[in-house]
Amino acid sequence: MILKKLGVFFIIIICFILLFSCDSKKTSSTFKIPDSILEGKKNTPESAFSGIGVAKAESDGEAILLAENNARLEIAAQLSSSFKYFLTDNENLSVQHISTHIYDTHVIYREKDNNGNWWCLIYSEKEQNKQDTPADDEIFNILRSNAAEYSGLDSKKSEIVRNDEVITVLQPETPGIPDWVINPYKTRPENSFYGLGAAKLDNDEDSILLAKERARRSLTQSIDTKITQVYYSFGIDDMFFYDEQNTSITSIYDYTIIPIRLVQYAKSKDGTWWVLLEYIKTHT
Repeated sequence: MILKKLGVFFIIIICFILLFSCDSKKTSSTFKIPDSILEGKKNTPESAFSGIGVAKAESDGEAILLAENNARLEIAAQLSSSFKYFLTDNENLSVQHISTHIYDTHVIYREKDNNGNWWCLIYSEKEQNKQDTPADDEIFNILRSNAAEYSGLDSKKSEIVRNDEVITVLQPETPGIPDWVINPYKTRPENSFYGLGAAKLDNDEDSILLAKERARRSLTQSIDTKITQVYYSFGIDDMFFYDEQNTSITSIYDYTIIPIRLVQYAKSKDGTWWVLLEYIKTHT
């Protein structure tokens, strides 16, 4: 009997590990990890953790955020995880607990598969660096700049002037998902953090506004994420009949002004607006 229950114990562990890289309630019933994600995972630097997340939701914008969070959950399990197992004559209860902060996470690749699942690969340096709150004068300067830049965003301004340089931010209408959605770090500085947002509503202005909000949420959690999760699995006579997963994912920057810049935005032919925001790290 004890051996059987220990066998159940190991099954629970395996099932729980699988939960980090895919949420069965938010993905299609059949899926395969894309080759680009697997290749990126294989090439994870020795100095970094990596996590794979996948999600499917009612919109691309929400699915992308869920996939990012699932990838960070996988990294969080590597940083801080405890497991308890309680055994009686005919009952067993397993409890997995995670509570940690993750700093400096970078989305390396994203991909949408044929089943509508969004995949995300994230790297996070093993040497975690907490961000300091930016100085007020730095924030004010960025806000002044953003006020001038964003004044024409909702009317689809194609160019902005930043530091006396003319920058093209609005891409022409694209047939599919823009390249910078899939690989945002292809040509950007290493000390940059990015947030991606996507939305498709009844009009362009509302779509852009929601995409910007989702991009900001993605960006703040790239800089700092607090993850708490408890997973319970309860069974009787070696038969599982109940499990429960409670997860909280927040950022200390959710309600704090940080210097964010617009990088690019575009509209694909299906009506989806994509927005990419950037934060350049100046504090460690």
